[in-house]
Amino acid sequence: MSFDPDGDKVRCRYGAMRDTECSSCSQPSGFFLSQDSCTLHYYSSSADPRAYGFELVVEDFPQKHITLAYADGSQSYKAPLTARRKRQATAPPPTSAQTTTSWWPWWYGATTTAAPTTTTTSWWPWWYGANATAAPATPTTPTTPTTSWWPWWYGATTTAAPTTTTTSWWPWWYGANATAAPVTTTTRQLYATTSPLSKLPLQFSLLVDPPVPSCEDGVYLPMFVHPTPENGARIPAEVDKEVEIRVKAEATNATISDMIISGPLNISKHRTTHDEFVIRWTPVPDDLGDYYPICFAVESMTWSGIYQSEMRCVLVGVKKEQVKTNVICTTSSMTVEIEKSSLPGIHEDHLQLSDPSNTVCNLQRHSNSTHIVAVIPLNTCGTQIEEDDKNLMFKNEITTVNNVGDVITRKNLLEVQFYCQYPKLGNVTLGFTAHRKNVTVWERGFGTFTYQFEFYPDEQFQTMIDPNLYPLEIDIGSRIYMQIEATSSVNNTELFVESCRAAPYDNPNSWPTYSIIENGCAVDPTVEIYSPAHDRQFKLSMEAFTFIGLHDRVYISCSVLICEAGNPNTRCSQGCINSTWSGGYHHHQRKREAVIQSANHLVSQGPLRLRRSAASTRLTETNLNLNMVFIAGCLLAAVGMICGVAMYRAKMSKATYQPLSTFES
Repeated sequence: MSFDPDGDKVRCRYGAMRDTECSSCSQPSGFFLSQDSCTLHYYSSSADPRAYGFELVVEDFPQKHITLAYADGSQSYKAPLTARRKRQATAPPPTSAQTTTSWWPWWYGATTTAAPTTTTTSWWPWWYGANATAAPATPTTPTTPTTSWWPWWYGATTTAAPTTTTTSWWPWWYGANATAAPVTTTTRQLYATTSPLSKLPLQFSLLVDPPVPSCEDGVYLPMFVHPTPENGARIPAEVDKEVEIRVKAEATNATISDMIISGPLNISKHRTTHDEFVIRWTPVPDDLGDYYPICFAVESMTWSGIYQSEMRCVLVGVKKEQVKTNVICTTSSMTVEIEKSSLPGIHEDHLQLSDPSNTVCNLQRHSNSTHIVAVIPLNTCGTQIEEDDKNLMFKNEITTVNNVGDVITRKNLLEVQFYCQYPKLGNVTLGFTAHRKNVTVWERGFGTFTYQFEFYPDEQFQTMIDPNLYPLEIDIGSRIYMQIEATSSVNNTELFVESCRAAPYDNPNSWPTYSIIENGCAVDPTVEIYSPAHDRQFKLSMEAFTFIGLHDRVYISCSVLICEAGNPNTRCSQGCINSTWSGGYHHHQRKREAVIQSANHLVSQGPLRLRRSAASTRLTETNLNLNMVFIAGCLLAAVGMICGVAMYRAKMSKATYQPLSTFES
């Protein structure tokens, strides 16, 4: 990727001026440099796994003819790159010999090792006319092209067409004598007619990896998938606000292992539990107005080697803070404050959170005359949860809509993204230990209605479990009784449960999850559904599962909706649908002439926590007692053996070393 903030044309070439542009000025074989795109290709027929050094020069040229004026009164003329037809190889040759040139720039005149020739050029700039004498290919009288003083783009008249010339006004770096004669074709390339506006050295090393079993992306070589940005994408950033770039790659025959990044200072990378990489960077005031490339490549790994994806680069442009926000994080909610003065032309009635269906998600609830204030619970309003090895991140955004009932908007698009990050070892879970309150929503055609989700001690469903007893301790194998009920002032409605899942967090987007009901169908084999007292009630039970024991606490979340009772065109009347579940909760629907069903809403309750049953505890204690008896017996036997050996050795020692009496007869 090449970029110039002034919009100039950027091009790359090999360095040629020794000790100025390059040291060795060599061009490694097997590589081809696409100068206009600044892309380096490796075309060798066989891999040579070693490091190669490159000494390039990056130049920029104007997009149109310009004249530069300097403080001392002097001027210089600069021309854009010119497209000319040239016969060249359809594919770069595998090897090429380097052209022998002097270290002087081409505009000072170039001397080559070809047939001798004499070029006479005046000291005037080339665009005022130059009388060059060309050496013919055969020993005949030299022909002299006569050029008028008009610039070349107005046309030139020559007295004769020379057969060959050894020098021309084309840049020196386009001259190369290849050892192999490739198939040629006529293409259009860009050539320089004046010196560049500026040039910078670009020196780096490139390591060629060993051959890969398959060059197809996505097999061994990682292949980028959504939400990875495209190569060359422009990403806006604001001072003192973190910018986030999400990267994801897949490889069927290898394991995604790591990501390599390059970019500005203080850039960081993270890996989530969803096998996504996240690049984060916060610009500082000194970065204002600048552009920063961020490049990344993903690595995959097998038992035989490590492979890399293509490298992608994005460009981050830093600008002033446009929307002034402040985010406050607590153990159970996020509070975001936006200054209304930083939102010119946007009314607060046209702003909403990711999911505004719940009444607690209404932005007008806490806003005042100067600020838009939103207090967002961590488990509702469309809040997304993300997890890595150390942190939990709860994310949401405020966007604009033309109408609160519209799904899309085409005017005054605004996205204010925010999140709160909590360490896993911290106290964020304190906000999840309380009993979940009822969910109240408002929808056109149904008005305001409330969902209540409760646990019951038995199948009678008469008295719900006291909220003060949460988190509930559940025995593995015992049955859990649940009831969901909707209350509404609108008659002739019915409740439908689309799906239910268990998850370690009170959030529909947490991971992992255990499916209980999907598409209105019971997935867990232990689920039992009971006859409701009325159409806006749903009762079920299931056996407690080992999924609970794998986590500190577990929540049950269900996606529910309200329909017009008896209408055959509603989702409620369809019941169980045995089709592939699309995943996620859908909160919106297309507009209808008459509203016959609500959007999907999320209700949850918990947490549940594993408790060992009494029988299991007694069995564990019995096993523990037997183990203790066995261990104690082994220890006593070992002590007895040790004592016996010690006594035997003592006796043997006494008989062996007893002194004999000495006397004389």
